[in-house]
Amino acid sequence: MEKIKLEYGSYPLEIEKPKNTVEILHPNPVEGVKDVHEEFRRALKNPIGTKQISEIVKGKKRIAIVVSDRTRIYPKKEMIEALLEELKGIPDENITIVIANGNHPVDERSLHHLGEEICKRFRIVQHNSMDESNLIHIGKTSRGTEVWVNKEVAEADVKILIGHIKPHYFTGYSGGAKSLLPGVCGFYTIANNHIMKPLPNARLGIVDGNPIREDMEEAGRMAGIDFIFNVVMNGKKEVVRAVAGDLVKAHREGVVWARKVCEVKTQKLAKICIVSDGVPVSINLYQASKLVPPAGKTLNGDSGVVIVCAECDKGYGSSLNVINEMIYRIGLTNYLPEKHQIFLVSSLREEEVKETFCRYASSLEEALHLAYEIVGKDAPVSIIPKGGLILPI
Repeated sequence: MEKIKLEYGSYPLEIEKPKNTVEILHPNPVEGVKDVHEEFRRALKNPIGTKQISEIVKGKKRIAIVVSDRTRIYPKKEMIEALLEELKGIPDENITIVIANGNHPVDERSLHHLGEEICKRFRIVQHNSMDESNLIHIGKTSRGTEVWVNKEVAEADVKILIGHIKPHYFTGYSGGAKSLLPGVCGFYTIANNHIMKPLPNARLGIVDGNPIREDMEEAGRMAGIDFIFNVVMNGKKEVVRAVAGDLVKAHREGVVWARKVCEVKTQKLAKICIVSDGVPVSINLYQASKLVPPAGKTLNGDSGVVIVCAECDKGYGSSLNVINEMIYRIGLTNYLPEKHQIFLVSSLREEEVKETFCRYASSLEEALHLAYEIVGKDAPVSIIPKGGLILPI
C-alpha cells in the first residue's frame, strides 16, 4: 500500500493511503527565492504605494515595529534585521518591538524567534489585550468597532507591521492590517471585529469586499500605520516573495503571490477529508481549528466528515466558549455540510475533546473507521497534509 506522511506536530503521522482516496491536495510547487536577504532588500528598496521607510522615518523619534507571536512562523529575525538596515541613524532606544499576541496568551517563547541580539538591543513589549491600562482609544470604525490599540503602537511616530500572508478562514488571507487588529488591539475591539464571521464575504480567500478585513484596514488607517513588510512562503517554508509599503496596496500584491502557492483545484467529490499540519498550526485546538475550512471545501453534498490530525500538545489554546462559539459555531460551520462530524486525532484526552465541538478518536485509523460508519464504507476520501497553506478552489 502507498504510504502518506501527514504533518501533525512534533512528529509526523504515516498512514496507508485509503483505497477510496479521490485527491491529495498539496501547495503548488512555487520556487523559493535564491537569496532571502537580497529579496528583503529588494522589497524594502521598492515599496508599493509609499516612500521608502528610510525616508518616512526622517525627523521622527519613536518607532514601533509590530511582529507576530510564536503561533506564526516565518523569518522574523531576518526581516527585522533587513528593516534595521533601513533604520540606520535611529538610536536603538527609540525603537520598540511589539509582539502581536492578539487574544493569545502572552508567551515568552515568542522572543526565541527574534534572536538573542535583537532581544538584547531593543525594548520588547508583549501585547496583552486584557490590560486596559496599556490601551488607547483612537475612535470607531464605520462598522461600529471601537478601536483600542496598544499604547506603544498608538503613541509611536512611525508604525511598521511585519507579517506573513497565507490563507485565513475569515480575513481571506492573513498579513497586512491583521498585525494591528487583532494583533495589538483590545479584547472587545477584537471581539467586535470577529463577530462578523457569519457575513457572506468573510471567507477564505476573499480580501476585497471582506467586511472583517475592511474593518481591520479601516482601523489600520485610523491608527496611522505607515508601512508593512510581509512575506509569502511555499510548502517547503521557503520565501517566495516579500512585499513592503502601503497597508493595503502592498498586502494585495502579496496576496497575488500567495494565491500562486495556496490556491489548488479540488474535485469536491469527498465525503471524508483528512486534514493536518505541523507546528505552529498543530500546537493547540484554537490554531488547529483553522484546518477545518479548507477540508470542508472538498466535501460534497449535505453530509460529510472532517478528520483533523493535530497534536495539540499545548491544549485548547483558549477558553472553551471561544473555541465552541466564536470559532466553531459562527466561523467553521460556514464551510461545512449541514450534517457533519469533526473528529480530532491529537494528544488531548477523551474527556477534554468531549468538551469541544470535536469527537474523540484515539488514532487516525479509528477516526476513519468511525467516519466510514457514518457516511458509508465506500465513501470517497480527500487528504490535505498541510492544510494551513491550502485554499481549495
